[in-house]
Amino acid sequence: MYIFVIFTFVVFYWVSVMSVGQKPKIQRYMLVVSCLILAFLAGFRDPDRWADTSVYIDDFEYYTNPLYKFSLNDQPFGYAERGFHFLGSIVKTFTDNATIYLLFISALTFFFIYKSIDKYCIFPLLGLCDYIARFILNRNFIQIRSALAIAIIIFGIQYAYKRDWHKYFAIVAIAYLFHHMAILAVPFYFFNKVQFSKSQIVKGLLISVFLAAFFSSSISGFVDNWSTDMNYTNYTGAEYQNEDLGIANPMIYFQIIILLIFTFNEKKLCIADKYYYLYRNAYFFSTLILITFCKYTALSGRTSTMFATVEFSIIPLLAKMYKKRERYIFYIALCILLTGFFYLKLRPTN
Repeated sequence: MYIFVIFTFVVFYWVSVMSVGQKPKIQRYMLVVSCLILAFLAGFRDPDRWADTSVYIDDFEYYTNPLYKFSLNDQPFGYAERGFHFLGSIVKTFTDNATIYLLFISALTFFFIYKSIDKYCIFPLLGLCDYIARFILNRNFIQIRSALAIAIIIFGIQYAYKRDWHKYFAIVAIAYLFHHMAILAVPFYFFNKVQFSKSQIVKGLLISVFLAAFFSSSISGFVDNWSTDMNYTNYTGAEYQNEDLGIANPMIYFQIIILLIFTFNEKKLCIADKYYYLYRNAYFFSTLILITFCKYTALSGRTSTMFATVEFSIIPLLAKMYKKRERYIFYIALCILLTGFFYLKLRPTN
C-alpha cells in the first residue's frame, strides 16, 4: 500500500507535467477532478491512522449541537475555535455522521485550494503536485483547522495585491474564526506594500539567521505570548524544544534556495505573472518566520507554512523560465525532490 501511494504520486506528477501546454479549459477540468478526488480521500481517511482526527470526531459527536440548539456558550472539545465549532453545528443540523462532517470540511478547504491554484498558478496541476508533496498530509489529513484558514487566506491575498483592505481584512477575520494563526496575515498586508530589492531580501535573511543564532533567549519570551494567542502553547514546551532542529532544519535551506532563485530571476518572471511580487513577498515573509523562530521547529513550521503555500505558484513559474530541454531536466529534478518530500511526510503516519 505504501509503495502504491508513492507510485501513484509519481504517475500523477508526470501526468501534471504532460498537462503543461494543454488548453486552459482542459487543465481546469483536470484540476477540478483532482481536487475532488483529494477532498474525498481526506474526508474518508482512517481516524485511527491520522493524528487529531479522533479529537475532531469526538467534538462533533459529543460536544456539538445542531444550529437550533447552538449557543455561544457552547464549549468546544479539544482544539476547535468557535467558528470551526459552528461549522460542525451546521453539519450536525442535517446529520450525525462524523464522516460526512470530515468530508464537508475537506470539501470546503479544497474549494478554496482549487480557487487559489486556478487563479494564481500558471501550470495548475504542477502547482497541485507541489501542494500534495509539501502540505497535504500534515494539513488536510491532520491540521484541518489551519488547512481551512490557510486556504481562505491564500485565496484572499489577491486583495492585498489590489490594496483592497476592506475585503482583505474581512477574509482574515473569517479565517481567524477557524484558526487563530490567521492573525499573521494582518502584518502581511503592510509587509506586502514594501518593494524589497534583491539586496534587501538577502540582508533580511542574514539578519533573521543572526537573530536566531544569538538572540534565541530574547525571542523565547515573545514566543511564549505569541503561541498563547494562537493556541500553539503545546509546541513551545520542553518536549518539543528537545526535538527542535533549530538552524539545522533542512526546510530553512530549501526555502532560502527557492526564494533566492525566484528573486534573482526577477526580470524573467515578473513579466510572466503579474502576481510575481506578491508571491515573492509572501514567501519571503514565510522564510523570515521559519528562520527567526527556528528554535521552536514545530511552532515555526506551523506558522510559516501559511505563506509558504504560495510555493505552488512559484515552482511552476520557475519551470516556465527554462527552455524546453532545460525544462525537462528541471522536471526530473523536481520529481525526485517532491517525491522525497512526500515520502518523508507519509512515512511517519504508517
